[in-house]
Amino acid sequence: MARAANKAMLGAFVVGALALLAAAVLLFGSGRFMKDRPQLVLYFKGSVRGLNIGAPVVFRGVPIGSVSEIRLIHNTDTLEFFIPVFIAFEPERILNMKDGGVVERQGDYRVLQQLIDRGLRARLALQSFVTGQLMIEVDFEPGSPLVLRGDGKTPELPTLPSPMEELTRTLQNLPIENIMAQLNEAVAGLNRIVNSPVVADTASSLNDTLKDVRQLVASVNGQVGPVGQSLAGAAQRYGALADKLDRQLPDALAQTTQTLKSLAAASTRAEAALSAAHSTIRDDSRTMTEVQQALREMGAAARSLRTLAEYLERHPEALLRGKGDYR
Repeated sequence: MARAANKAMLGAFVVGALALLAAAVLLFGSGRFMKDRPQLVLYFKGSVRGLNIGAPVVFRGVPIGSVSEIRLIHNTDTLEFFIPVFIAFEPERILNMKDGGVVERQGDYRVLQQLIDRGLRARLALQSFVTGQLMIEVDFEPGSPLVLRGDGKTPELPTLPSPMEELTRTLQNLPIENIMAQLNEAVAGLNRIVNSPVVADTASSLNDTLKDVRQLVASVNGQVGPVGQSLAGAAQRYGALADKLDRQLPDALAQTTQTLKSLAAASTRAEAALSAAHSTIRDDSRTMTEVQQALREMGAAARSLRTLAEYLERHPEALLRGKGDYR
């Protein structure tokens, strides 16, 4: 019969193999486990569901560390809960631009503080849409609020709420009940308007109006052709008239110019005649003096004739006898 296997020896062999495997990884691997990683802490107030230990920490898509520990703390004074997330920073992934060497670790974290002052912040980001796993994304957010919640024992990197968390807060702050009530009122009012008899009458009137418009359009379409032909004929006639005017206009302008010159000369002669007449009929002119004297003499003769006529009317026999003694 075969000897039974010694369980203790088998267990020792398995444990020894695992120990040798771990030693080989530490000795011949990348050696990352032997390095002293700088630790940073991030405080989140909301849920970190989907964030696991070992989740990557990326800066603009470049991994610069990983999540090493996740805790939950309670503030007994304010009765608030916070979730501190510790990350192991990998400085060898960042090279110096001057000499291309690895950025040296600063024991006092002065460089980190300068970056924080310039707006370096961390927030949760979705790592996979399928699994819903999260990662930590680090980037500069100038002007963002600086909120520190730690005790200062471990260097802290300020955090910002994720876009999904901000959207959730915004939706929670919306007055959903008031919005739904107003929406219901709007729908009810629209229903009353649509089903009102005024709308039905308006629709019927609109149909009649559309029919009239169609008839009008048909009539206009029937008349557009003749009107267009008439317009075309008129345009041709006006074109011929314009051509005729273009040919006759220079001669007409020349004749008009000559006529204006003749009118100017006649005006000059008329002005001279008026000047002469004015000088003739002035009150102090010789002609006017003679005319006035003749008028006076004619007036005296007229008075004498009137006196003679009155005398003869009283003494008609004077035509035969003469005046005699009749005075």
